[in-house]
Amino acid sequence: MKRIILGAVAVVVLIVGGLFAYLATTDFSEYRSVIAEEVQAATGRSFKVDGDFGLSVFTMTPALRMTNVTFGNAKWAKEPSMMQVERVDAEVRLLPLLTGDVVVKRVVLHRPTILFETDTNGRGNWNLQAMAESGGNSARIDPGSVPTIQQIRIVDADMRYLDGRTGRVMKMTIENTIAEMSTNQSPIVFDFKGTLNGAPVLVRATLGSIARLVQWDKPWPVKIDADIGKSKLVGSGETKIGQTPMYLRMKLKSDHFDLKEFTQITTGAKTRTKLFNTEPLPLALLRAFDAEATLEVKTLTGAGPKFSDLSAEFSVKDGVAVLKPVLTTMAGGQVRGSISLTDAGKAGVLRIDTKLDKADLAQILTQMTGQPTLTGVLNADIQLSGSGLSMSDMLGTSSGTIRVVSGQGNLNHQFFGFLSKGVINAVTPWSGGGEVRVICTVNDFKVDKGIASGISILDTNRVLVRGKGSIDLGNETLDFVYQPVTKDASLLSIAALVPIRVTGTISNPNASPDVGSAIANAPGTVVGVVEGAAAKVGNLLGLGSDGSGGSSAGGGCGVMPKSAENAGGGSTEGKSTGAKKEEKSGVEGVIDGVKGLFKQ
Repeated sequence: MKRIILGAVAVVVLIVGGLFAYLATTDFSEYRSVIAEEVQAATGRSFKVDGDFGLSVFTMTPALRMTNVTFGNAKWAKEPSMMQVERVDAEVRLLPLLTGDVVVKRVVLHRPTILFETDTNGRGNWNLQAMAESGGNSARIDPGSVPTIQQIRIVDADMRYLDGRTGRVMKMTIENTIAEMSTNQSPIVFDFKGTLNGAPVLVRATLGSIARLVQWDKPWPVKIDADIGKSKLVGSGETKIGQTPMYLRMKLKSDHFDLKEFTQITTGAKTRTKLFNTEPLPLALLRAFDAEATLEVKTLTGAGPKFSDLSAEFSVKDGVAVLKPVLTTMAGGQVRGSISLTDAGKAGVLRIDTKLDKADLAQILTQMTGQPTLTGVLNADIQLSGSGLSMSDMLGTSSGTIRVVSGQGNLNHQFFGFLSKGVINAVTPWSGGGEVRVICTVNDFKVDKGIASGISILDTNRVLVRGKGSIDLGNETLDFVYQPVTKDASLLSIAALVPIRVTGTISNPNASPDVGSAIANAPGTVVGVVEGAAAKVGNLLGLGSDGSGGSSAGGGCGVMPKSAENAGGGSTEGKSTGAKKEEKSGVEGVIDGVKGLFKQ
């Protein structure tokens, strides 16, 4: 028995020694062309090793080293290479070779540069089926012919995404990424650490096996846990990498998602002065893949007020992305509706149909400004449709309606800090001497080719501010005239009736007196328009005459009391110099207040 064992050991030693000798004396550079041909046959892409090509054999895991490796791009691509790698190290386990199995212990890609791009039709250079159709043998590979690779590591990589339609580039760096599996039939455990457009990204994932992956047209399971900036996203589903376009089905959940930061990270948008993003959207991606997903988010921030318990279904098909139905809670009110984005070739088409019911206005203002300056129940109805390459373009060409109203509530005197001076303070002592009760607020706009025209009202038990004008959603500019009127009939003779014109931008409004305006010379012109519109919008959105289902002592939302209307005081002509001085002081206060209202 001892001799048999020794003989067996000797045979193994001779075989291994012979294998070492063979490997040590073989010029592996001769295999460059063979490897290149095999890669070309499988993918339709070129493969070149322009640097060293050698093997270290005096170890149980011989190491293959290649330098200056290039993998070709699709024929339609703008750049010739999809990937360039400074150095590739591959360690092969020796003993499995004795039985004809190839087991690669580790493959390390040092400092690769990787380019993902789409053409003008949204076709991606990563599509494996397209690789095969462009010159490869088949979209499927026999799993038994694929060597086992137990670990793939990428170190110090630079990745770019190039939008073939807009020319826009998204950049990603990889500090360290490891994918591990024990066999080709085992799941792949994936860890990624890097940055996307400068923001930190961590991804932990469990993926399907290599054997399943190379069957390009078969579903490949995916499970992810990602941290993108301050946002966290987990999900599971499957993808078909070889399908044209690539198919993805996922169930996604997030405890917290910062939409503003995520948009900046994924689009590379820089700090901007305009409210609406002017960066072109990657519309070509809508044709690069089809998707079906469900989305649940506990807390959504970065879109103005905070949203909670968001639930939505998301789909992408034939260049159309749809988020529907959208159900979420904002400040205790329910938001419901749908949003769609269509790649229409030269431009995208955005459609928004959203309603907000019974939100707490104080909560919204606290979240946005830090102070609950106005209380009440807020309802809104937004229906818009526009086209363009960016969000700014789409809103700047949009048509539809924007209606926002609130019912009865209270007004914090800090909301109009200007009311501590001048005639308005004398007429309506906001900062003391009684409660300031809000009857309603109304904003009703019809949007045509990006111009939102309509009326805006703040109605209280003491002062009614009525106005009309327009907002250019594309340029984000304002042009409004506001008429402040006191409801105290005994003081109408000294009320500040000079209207206020508000111009500038949404982010930086400017206000000034507009003595020559028709609204001042003929208050009934705008008053009649505003009163009718206010009643119509209030009824449409469920408000009663007083903004909440009851009736107000003042005669309804946006309507002057009869006693005040009959008291006169529509003109300030013939008043004393002192009265004129008080009027000027009041106008200055109203200017500051209207400007403050817009800034809120």
